[in-house]
Amino acid sequence: MASSVFAPAVHGVSLAGPTTVTRLRRPPAMRLFCLAYQNAERRKAEMKKVIVLLAVLTVILSGCDFASRNLNQAIEYRVTGSTSTADLTFENSGGGTSQQSGVTVPWSYTFTANPGDFLYISAQKDGNPATDVTVTIYAEGSVFGTSTSSGAYVIATAHGIL
Repeated sequence: MASSVFAPAVHGVSLAGPTTVTRLRRPPAMRLFCLAYQNAERRKAEMKKVIVLLAVLTVILSGCDFASRNLNQAIEYRVTGSTSTADLTFENSGGGTSQQSGVTVPWSYTFTANPGDFLYISAQKDGNPATDVTVTIYAEGSVFGTSTSSGAYVIATAHGIL
């Protein structure tokens, strides 16, 4: 479709008489496409702002979480029960595995650990079926994990990631 308009004076020079300028209008489908494209561009710009805001908040909040963590937590492994001796396997303060045989019960081992460290203790008791053995892991004085086993040659195990 064409529309008619009068051409204005250009640079102060008036054209002789009214002049008709023909301007083509976009078809409706093309107009819808242009509007959708413009809206998509606006949405992309808004999404970029939201993503940046979320990234900044994540950095701020994770920084607060790390600041509040206690990096040197007191850990205690404790073996108790009615058995008189047990064979132990545990994750030691250096991150290695230690084994001790014929340990007198009750028994304990204390060290410090950091968040993310693996904690593990197991105790196998003697052949007396009438006794039991309990292993407990304490982190900062609170029970982190515990297990009890009864019977001959049973194993009690407690473990987890601090």
